[in-house]
Amino acid sequence: MTGGRDAEFVEKVRAGDTAAFAELYRAHAPGVAVAVRANIHGPETVADVVQETFLRALEQLDTLREPDHFRSWVLAIARNAAVDERRQHRRVITDLDIAGDLASAEVGPEELAALRDAVRTVRGCVAGLSRRDATAVALVSELGFSPSEVGAALGISPGAAKVAVHRARRRLQAALELEARVRERASVVE
Repeated sequence: MTGGRDAEFVEKVRAGDTAAFAELYRAHAPGVAVAVRANIHGPETVADVVQETFLRALEQLDTLREPDHFRSWVLAIARNAAVDERRQHRRVITDLDIAGDLASAEVGPEELAALRDAVRTVRGCVAGLSRRDATAVALVSELGFSPSEVGAALGISPGAAKVAVHRARRRLQAALELEARVRERASVVE
């Protein structure tokens, strides 16, 4: 489907024509699946992420400024959905690994509570970052992505990805330092 044809269908969907969205889906689902497969493995998970991509696209269709760029827009949504899926999958595995490691290390209840608090603090600071910064940090620290892989996931060059990761790490460090200062002051006041 061409950009002009995409724009026509986008406008029809905005006007309430659900069959037009089905046409967009049929035209772009194969390309979205290819983009998702580059980041996600397993046919069921790929299918889930493709569905999630089109759900997000439908929900956010009013934010699409240039309807003739639907293809690139939906592929960007697909990349983000795939990253979100990998991050969620990795977080579940990491949480299970941490719990198993802590149980086998005979960590006391106070130490376990302190570790859980530290994990919550780091996750809270990551959540406070911009979506792009949080994604860049997660891709590198949780998934071990290289700069070229981060660039592909974010739709930027590997050089720009290096810069984005560096800046994201600096922002995360600043957020953690600020959080530590706030906690330190709170403990002094008490």
